[in-house]
Amino acid sequence: CKVKNEQDVHLLHQARITCEAARLIQKRKGVFVITKAGRAMRKPENIGSLYRALFIAYFRINSLAYFDRRADQLTCIQDTLPVILWRLSLVARNWTDLEILSHQTLLPYAFDQVMQYEDSHSYLKKGEIMEYRVWCHLHQFGLLEAAPINEDGNIYHRYETYRISPLFDQFLHFRVDWQ
Repeated sequence: CKVKNEQDVHLLHQARITCEAARLIQKRKGVFVITKAGRAMRKPENIGSLYRALFIAYFRINSLAYFDRRADQLTCIQDTLPVILWRLSLVARNWTDLEILSHQTLLPYAFDQVMQYEDSHSYLKKGEIMEYRVWCHLHQFGLLEAAPINEDGNIYHRYETYRISPLFDQFLHFRVDWQ
């Protein structure tokens, strides 16, 4: 029987890194312990604050490139995530195809960089970088709903279209000042 390490279980590793970045846990004497802030977040009335802390740690403090293990040079995606989320709130109310979603949410300079990267890597399909870098993570957080690709025997869980979930509108609010 092979010994499993944290990094062998990718989602466990992501959860630990995110909790550390949110300062909910810390390592003391080789053991992870819950911090004072972490203990406070365990109360039912703090569930919204916990979700917010985890969201900020996951999407702003952590590197999404580390989580998806791809294209670490495409920092333009994470750098413009607030704009991507705002545009997502406008264009993804109905089921939207991956490639269209990427085109409609990325800023032009970021879209060009993503397309160049996908074009130079023939194994990537259009929209796949955004799927791995953003959409699947928002789906894990319950902020996007996903419709799976209908491919028999596909061992990878890929999605073809996404739309925002009811939680998206409850959790994210945008104030745009056009001045």
